[in-house]
Amino acid sequence: MNEPRPRVRHVTLQDKVAELVPGPPPWDEFVRLGRLTKLRRLPDGRFVAVNFESGLLLYALVKRFRPRSILEIGTGRGFGALCVATALRDLGGEGRIVTVDMNSYSQRIDWALDDGSGPRVQPLSMKDVWVEHAEASLRARIEPRSGPSVTVLRELRAEGFRADLVYVDGDHTYPGVRHDLYASLLVAARPFCMLIDDYTPGSDVFGVRRLVDEDLAPVFEAEAIHTEGRWDGGALAGEPLSKSVSAQVLIDSERTRESIDSLLARAPGIVERHRRWGGVLRSWDRARRAMRRRLGGLDVRPPEGGGVPGAQC
Repeated sequence: MNEPRPRVRHVTLQDKVAELVPGPPPWDEFVRLGRLTKLRRLPDGRFVAVNFESGLLLYALVKRFRPRSILEIGTGRGFGALCVATALRDLGGEGRIVTVDMNSYSQRIDWALDDGSGPRVQPLSMKDVWVEHAEASLRARIEPRSGPSVTVLRELRAEGFRADLVYVDGDHTYPGVRHDLYASLLVAARPFCMLIDDYTPGSDVFGVRRLVDEDLAPVFEAEAIHTEGRWDGGALAGEPLSKSVSAQVLIDSERTRESIDSLLARAPGIVERHRRWGGVLRSWDRARRAMRRRLGGLDVRPPEGGGVPGAQC
């Protein structure tokens, strides 16, 4: 009989923040940064806040573990990077964050923000918004890198970069997030912590959830920290975790069920195969999810090797 698969421990944001830091972080600052970098405009024209609590969790992790070097995969518009930089500034010292995204620092996009004069959308870049609204002491701690993670993480590894804390929030397909996690292991210092975004209960986007459940939970004492709508009177404050809409998974190299050597041994091969076959695998993953929806929830998995001849991903 097969042994039951180890399960991820589920905790509330309130409990985790209380464990990490003695006092609550300054919530008003996360709201300010979120309105500048994490608003979303809905098709009906309304503007909504999207998980400002994720920045609070990043802040608390940095204050607790005091990392000197941090890697973020998926800059977005910079909310996470600015929250990390705020914690590094408050700690003092020389900590820095390298953040990776397909968009460059100067590339303008349709940007939703509210700087106090009302929500709107403008063609803006990270540089435009950060220089205008983020103090120089924060910007100085952030190094933006642009390009696909498969390229930038390979460059960072060649440069000898090592990260004490990694935040994985890039490509959410299974092949994409699997690459980003294993490539991050190759540049992670020892010890390290890693936070993986969008472990979303009930979602049909199984990239993050499948990776965590199949690859990480058997090795790490993984925690799913439920964030969105659970802080400062949010819509889900006090509600059971079964009603959660968003969680982030934390793994710690010093809290394991078994040695991480098996993951580290597989990492170079997984990363190299993704470099060669990543586009094909992502296309398969998108087709699989579309088929799953048409079949009313039944999952469809590729043949061994990800459906690519010669690949054992």
